[in-house]
Amino acid sequence: MNRTYWVWPRDLHDSPYLGTIPVWADLHENEDDMNKIKKYDACIIKTNGTITEAKPKNGKDFQLDELKEAIGGGYIEVVRTTDDSMIMVLDEEGKLKRMPVNPVATALYPNLADIIVGDVLVCKRAMVK
Repeated sequence: MNRTYWVWPRDLHDSPYLGTIPVWADLHENEDDMNKIKKYDACIIKTNGTITEAKPKNGKDFQLDELKEAIGGGYIEVVRTTDDSMIMVLDEEGKLKRMPVNPVATALYPNLADIIVGDVLVCKRAMVK
């Protein structure tokens, strides 16, 4: 799926991202990436586009320390994805830390007026309590 839309995230006017992303952005949900994400119950999506499977230590749900480790530390934020059965865990302060844009994760985020930065964990809803 291709989505072309106006990108003007909240507070972008005072952001380090100003000038680093196009005003009009084309986000392409790469079919190979989407198939890889769907075949895993949970995966980590890095800013460089690498997608790797993630498994909770107890085999059924992630603990807080595992979530923090998956995203590189910091406060976690849980957001929805374009697939209602999945959620995305990210660093709540990622933009303040000037983390790089994650284009694959942004393509999975249904809020067309925002971007996702930093590494994220995408998993089934039941895997985070």
